[in-house]
Amino acid sequence: MSNQKQKAVLLVDNDALPPMGEPEEIVHGNGGGNVAPKASVRRGYVKTRLKQNKSELRILMLADIKNDADAVQNVLRQNHIACVMEAVEALEGFIKALQGSLPDLILAVCSMPSLTGLAALAAARERTSDIPIIFVTDAFGEQLAVDLLKKGVTDYVSKRSLGQLPAAVHRAIVERDDRRERTRAQEELKRLAEAIGSIVEGVAIISPELTFEYANPSLCTMTGYTANELLGKSVNVVPRDDTDAACTAVWKHVAAGSVWAGRLSHKRKDGIEVVHGITISPLLDHSGALTGYVAVCRDVSVEERLERQCRQAEKMDALRTLCGGIAHNFNNILAIISGFTELAAGRVKKGNRDEDYLRRVMEACFRGRDLIRQLLVFSRTTDQKKEPVLLSTVVKGTARLLRAAGPAKIRVRVRVVSESGLILGDPAEIRQVLISLATNAVYAMKERGGVIDMVLSDFSVSPSHDNEHGMKPGSYMKLEVRDTGTGIEPAVIGRIFDPFFTTKKAGEGTGLGLFVVDGVMTQTNGYVTVESEPGRGSTFTVYLPVVNNDTR
Repeated sequence: MSNQKQKAVLLVDNDALPPMGEPEEIVHGNGGGNVAPKASVRRGYVKTRLKQNKSELRILMLADIKNDADAVQNVLRQNHIACVMEAVEALEGFIKALQGSLPDLILAVCSMPSLTGLAALAAARERTSDIPIIFVTDAFGEQLAVDLLKKGVTDYVSKRSLGQLPAAVHRAIVERDDRRERTRAQEELKRLAEAIGSIVEGVAIISPELTFEYANPSLCTMTGYTANELLGKSVNVVPRDDTDAACTAVWKHVAAGSVWAGRLSHKRKDGIEVVHGITISPLLDHSGALTGYVAVCRDVSVEERLERQCRQAEKMDALRTLCGGIAHNFNNILAIISGFTELAAGRVKKGNRDEDYLRRVMEACFRGRDLIRQLLVFSRTTDQKKEPVLLSTVVKGTARLLRAAGPAKIRVRVRVVSESGLILGDPAEIRQVLISLATNAVYAMKERGGVIDMVLSDFSVSPSHDNEHGMKPGSYMKLEVRDTGTGIEPAVIGRIFDPFFTTKKAGEGTGLGLFVVDGVMTQTNGYVTVESEPGRGSTFTVYLPVVNNDTR
């Protein structure tokens, strides 16, 4: 063989391959010793695997003896292995060949694992660890096999058993393809795991027994639990507000093979209630059997709150329009009644019984007029005279009124923590707000008595501050009216600002007190919130914007 590299093209018709015969026993590393267990490989199978290649194999062969190189090419040709072979006989040519496109297989044909062969092995492994390398040598022995395998050799064949080379080639290529497929699958799984771990949605894989098998970091953030606290635990480890029957129906629906999507309320580990938008899908194997569930969820607490506020705003706007129309029509009717009553009273003699009747009619007209005024305040159809108001003065005045007119067993306490400025509004309406809130507090404590606390302080909302009440950024005066009364039931707390809604007995209330409070807050660009727990009392919090110099 000359020093120039040689190329031999061995092509066969794949359709002419012999049919699959009986399994052929192949011994790894037939260097003369039993260095590896036998593996039964079906020749037809490996040929079929090789047929899947769209082109023939590219083999780089390093051979220091020309007769050995010819023998290798002949045995491959005889066994119908389609390949393009590039043969070199010096290390320099081998290294140069590696600089181009890499071959599918490397054959090192040498009398013994010489320094040239080992250097070629090191050069090939430095370039890539993926290409199979087969040593064809006349040396053999168990220790030699171990040393070669440690250095990165895929297999080795004795020159005296050269007929086993085709099987070794088949095996090396098939194992390479399998290894590449496993690596590709592992990389895809890694990318998938990284993607699931980085998305903002929470993802959970749940067993058929409804225990957590996987929870991504976002889900842990949403629930407040660590992955170790969730894995292996029942899904009930995350408390929920929905009924057991409702959740059972969800899992039954998904177990039947359907996808469920909706919203569920949960409590974080720290006790904060959140609402999750969840999609739960069944995991089925190839036979259609249920193997688990995958749940994807996101925190929709903000959306839920905004939707609730939007519904409430739409409802109150509709009620304001209705109340405004009713109030004006009712006012016209009362004007007629009161006008003719005054005319009739002027024609009745003093001391006549009819005079008393007409007086009662006029009193009813006055009460109706007050009712209309409240409706007009809520419907925003009255002309307001806004002026700067020192809120602490109104609070202290209301407290004095309550102490003088309220039951002795109810104490009223006022605490001004801070007051940085004035508010802008109608003093009479602000006073009406405080009286309405205080009156409700007195009613809630009429049986056992208690304490009413009025606490005034400064409050600010920054542009970046996310508040659950949708308050605009700025400075506010915050007034809390707390009582130790009976509290408000959760079932009705969402309706307490509706007109004519009351939990009081018939004749004890009109249901307009909080209705007017909400109307005044709207007119003054303020906000009112309520927190209550049955048996523990209620806290109404009023936020009124602080007036600045421009507003004054």
